[in-house]
Amino acid sequence: MNIEAKMTDEQALALIQERVDEMRKHPDVQRKFMEKIRSGKSEKECVEWVYMMAFCTLFGPPKAEAKKEATESNIRHFSDFTPGIKPYTPELGERKPSCKMEARICHYGRHYYIDTTETLKGRGIEFIEKLTSDRLNMHGAYKTGWNKYRVTSRAFELLKDRYPIRMEAHLD
Repeated sequence: MNIEAKMTDEQALALIQERVDEMRKHPDVQRKFMEKIRSGKSEKECVEWVYMMAFCTLFGPPKAEAKKEATESNIRHFSDFTPGIKPYTPELGERKPSCKMEARICHYGRHYYIDTTETLKGRGIEFIEKLTSDRLNMHGAYKTGWNKYRVTSRAFELLKDRYPIRMEAHLD
């Protein structure tokens, strides 16, 4: 998708409509839409929800104080919000998914380390620490205040069914 640094209202509306059409074909969106209808929401409310999701995947959540311009760097991709593992390879120049959970497998492969903004609890999940800026380098500074957990392989399988999880993949 090629987006100019600035766009007119008509171009933005066309882009949002294109994303809505793309999202309506996605099985997770269809399922969620039907759940909302069954729970008593009106069709109008459900359609508004789809449009808001489309807007947020493109431009981020709406902010009252300023309009956000659509550029390649600030577009949110719908796949970043669906549950599952979101692998990316920095060496190939792939973009880093905008998930609030990062995972890496331990040295021997028996468990995973997860850094997240979420509070996790359950069997096979062990809280290690709250990350502080003095323990992070400049590349991980954005994780200040995140929670670090050690989770078993089984717990990780259950987490990836509930949350979008970013994993860095290296070519070596």
